[in-house]
Amino acid sequence: MVFPKKWLSILSVNSLMLFNVSFPILMLPNIVNEGEVIAQTYPSYEAEKLYKQGFELFKQGTAESKKQAIKIWEKALQIYREGGNNRMEALILFAIGRIYDDLGKKQTALEYYNQSLTLSQEVGDKTGEAVILNNLGDIYNSLGEKQKALEYLNQSLTLSQEVGNKIGEAATLNNLGDLYSSLGEKQKALDFLNQSLSLKREARKTATAKTQHIRPSATTQHPRIQSRPTQTTN
Repeated sequence: MVFPKKWLSILSVNSLMLFNVSFPILMLPNIVNEGEVIAQTYPSYEAEKLYKQGFELFKQGTAESKKQAIKIWEKALQIYREGGNNRMEALILFAIGRIYDDLGKKQTALEYYNQSLTLSQEVGDKTGEAVILNNLGDIYNSLGEKQKALEYLNQSLTLSQEVGNKIGEAATLNNLGDLYSSLGEKQKALDFLNQSLSLKREARKTATAKTQHIRPSATTQHPRIQSRPTQTTN
C-alpha cells in the first residue's frame, strides 16, 4: 500500500508530509495543524528563497535534481544556523536527510535525521519528532534491523497519537504493517494496515471539510515535506 506522499507535511496535508517516510509530514518549523507547518519566525529572504528553490528541485524527483537541492539547502542551513532559527534548521536537516535516504545513502541519512531529531526535541516540536522517528524506523527496517525499527516506529506512533496527528499516525501504522508483513506476521500486518487506511480516510474527509470552510491564510507558509512512501505488498 502506498500513501500519497510524503508529508512532509510541509502545505497541503500531503505536501507537508512530502519528506516523511510513508507519508508523515515533517513539519519542523512550527506549528502544525493536521500536517500543515507554518513558520512563525520569518527567516531572512535569502534563506526563504533558497529553501523554496531546493523544494522545487526536490519535487522534480530525479537523482540529479535532488543532489542540486542538497547544495542549495546546505546554503539555507548555514543561514538559519547563524540566525539561531532552530526550527528551520531542523526542517532543512530533515529534508536533506530525506534526499540521502532516497538516494540510498542510509548512513548519511541517519546522521541528518538524528541531528534534526535532537533539534526538534529541543524546541518541543513533538509532531516533527514523530515524523523523524517514523523515517528512522523505516531506514532501520530497510537495513534489516527489525527490532530497532519497531522501537522507533512505536515511539513515533505514541507521539502522533499524543498530539492528535492523524496523518502521521496513519503513516506510521502503515509502516508498522509493512514491518510485520516482512516478519511473516500477516494478521498483525493486516490489522495495522486496516487501522492506517481508516485513519487516512478520516483525515482526508477532515481536510476536505476544512478547505470548504476556511479562507486561505495570509501567513507565510513553507512547502510541506513528507516522508518517503513505503510500499507494502497486499
